[in-house]
Amino acid sequence: MRLDIFSTQACVGFGQPCVGSGHCCKSSACGFGEWDAEKHQCRFLEVAQVIDDVEIYRCGKYEEISGTPGAELSPAFGAGCCQSMFNTNRERILRLVGEARIDLSHGPGEFATAGSDVE
Repeated sequence: MRLDIFSTQACVGFGQPCVGSGHCCKSSACGFGEWDAEKHQCRFLEVAQVIDDVEIYRCGKYEEISGTPGAELSPAFGAGCCQSMFNTNRERILRLVGEARIDLSHGPGEFATAGSDVE
């Protein structure tokens, strides 16, 4: 397996908690993904929720991948973000968390707005 310093594979155990900014999957595709050159992101990256024009992403193959041995290491779902600098979407999501307008405690790809069930 190739270790790309710009992919989530290099982030295991480092960085800040993942908030679904989509930044990793817009930088490169993991071993399970496929690069979409036109969109400049992994083709399985999906918008899970939009709040005040802030897009929160999830992996469209999460259920398939998470049951695969080694998935905790690559693509390292929930391992954290090692690309937090200059990640403006992450900053916008954290602002919503700080305002208690979104709850990210449910796990990768599962988000809830304040006072709602998981969407």
